[in-house]
Amino acid sequence: MSYNPNSEQWVGIDVNKHHIDIYLRPAGKIFQFPNNSTGRVELLSKLKTYTIELILVGSTGGVERPVLESLTQAGLPTLKVKGSL
Repeated sequence: MSYNPNSEQWVGIDVNKHHIDIYLRPAGKIFQFPNNSTGRVELLSKLKTYTIELILVGSTGGVERPVLESLTQAGLPTLKVKGSL
């Protein structure tokens, strides 16, 4: 089965104090941005080049809040998830 670049992407985001790490599936792409206002703008610009089905953002003690706010303000389908079982 080959990858269709126009297919809807599922996105996983891990946020820490210094970086925003994202993984797109089924594209299999990995990106990293600085965790600051410039990095959030770059993140949104990158995500807007894809058709997004859903974005899952790991809950990381509050450092994810500015990223969540940016994603929801941009109208992207976003959920915060707990990282522990």
